[in-house]
Amino acid sequence: MYLAINDTLVQMDKAVGDMDNLQASKYFWLGLVGSGEGKPVMMMPYWSTISKTSTLGEPTVRQKKKEKLCLRPQ
Repeated sequence: MYLAINDTLVQMDKAVGDMDNLQASKYFWLGLVGSGEGKPVMMMPYWSTISKTSTLGEPTVRQKKKEKLCLRPQ
């Protein structure tokens, strides 16, 4: 969201992907919206166990235009 708010403060050269450590399964999904059969359990472990950067996501593919859409009132 920082790209949409003030992109001059974002150091994209330091952005690294951090999605490799996520472990989802048939019954545990890490996203808020899952897919598949049944009713899964939303599991959110401690950040330090799933992220080396203290973030969750793929910041290397972020786009200011898309972030502005998220901030727009519905």
